[in-house]
Amino acid sequence: MDFSIMVYAVIALVGVAIGWLFASYQHAQQKAEQLAEREEMVAELSAAKQQITQSEHWRAECELLNNEVRSLQSINTSLEADLREVTTRMEAAQQHADDKIRQMINSEQRLSEQFENLANRILSTAIAGLMSKTVRV
Repeated sequence: MDFSIMVYAVIALVGVAIGWLFASYQHAQQKAEQLAEREEMVAELSAAKQQITQSEHWRAECELLNNEVRSLQSINTSLEADLREVTTRMEAAQQHADDKIRQMINSEQRLSEQFENLANRILSTAIAGLMSKTVRV
C-alpha cells in the first residue's frame, strides 16, 4: 500500500518535471522564433545602413541584438543542462522504482512459498494425527 503511494508520488513528480521541461522547451522555441525574426531584422538593417547616414545608431542597435542573441544562447544552454539533469533524475527514480517492484515481487513469491510449505506441514500434521487416532481405535 505504501509502495503504491510512493510510486504514484514518483510518477506525479516525474509528470511535473516533464511538464516543466515541456513548458521550458516551448518557451525556448518561442525565443528561438523571436531570434529568427530578429536575425531577419538585422539583415534588413544591413541593407538600410547603406542608405542611412546615421549608421552609428544602427550599429549600436545591432550590438544590442547580438547581446540578446548571446543571452538567449546562454539561456538555451542552461535549459539544455537542466533538461539533462532532470532526465537523469527521472531515469534514476524510474530505476529505483523498478528495483522496488522487483523486490516486492520476490518477497511475494517467497511468502507464497512459505505459506504453501506451512499449509503442507499443517496438513501433514493433521493427517498424522488422524492416522494415529485411527490406529488406536
